[in-house]
Amino acid sequence: MSMRYAVLCADVARKASILVVFGSLAACFDGDLAARQTDPVTRSLTWFGYVGGKDIRAACAAGQGTRLRLVYNAVWGEQVRSYDIAAPSPAGATLNARVLADVGNLAAVSIARPADIFGPWNGRTASRGLDRAELAGLVEAVAASDGFGPVRGRMELPSNDFWWTAASCRDGIWGFAAWHHPTDGFTRIKFAVPLYALDPLAATIPPRPPVALPPSALRDSAATRRDNPGWRLAVDKDGARR
Repeated sequence: MSMRYAVLCADVARKASILVVFGSLAACFDGDLAARQTDPVTRSLTWFGYVGGKDIRAACAAGQGTRLRLVYNAVWGEQVRSYDIAAPSPAGATLNARVLADVGNLAAVSIARPADIFGPWNGRTASRGLDRAELAGLVEAVAASDGFGPVRGRMELPSNDFWWTAASCRDGIWGFAAWHHPTDGFTRIKFAVPLYALDPLAATIPPRPPVALPPSALRDSAATRRDNPGWRLAVDKDGARR
């Protein structure tokens, strides 16, 4: 075996071991992925499964009530909002809201203790209950937006664009949908306004409205990749994956 070939094999083995380690770490965080979004480390390992509703799909069964996860990407690094709704029965639900905003704005970081340096990446969270009427109105608005799926065909969602995703389990039936601004039915979304009315974080961190942007690829410069590394989600009827 030549020295060059041996070095190549060693490099392949090293990269494969890294993939195995990260795959193993990600597997450790199976289960309720919503609970894994509270700090940047576990979020980095579980984000794509979270958006894709991997945990919701795995637990989806008849008699489990309704679960709904709505994610609004208003340009990664500027604002991302996510909403987890759990309704064991039609009588009501719990809504957990989370916002990541101005992640790249280090001037806004106030450090009183070492852990505060991660503040922008931890995000803000808040919870509230939903009564029967609020839950029914939200579910109706999601249904009117074709939010229980399926995705028509396959699409890609760039991190530097505006888009929504919805992962759900309703009556034991798994569903997934996505909307990419300004196409794919984004303008026909009915649930955003009633959802924002229920969002306990909307008053202090207003939702960022979608704006017209040049195509994602034209904004993906070397400087942008350095300051705000991007990614793309491939989505279809089975959910989302990188």
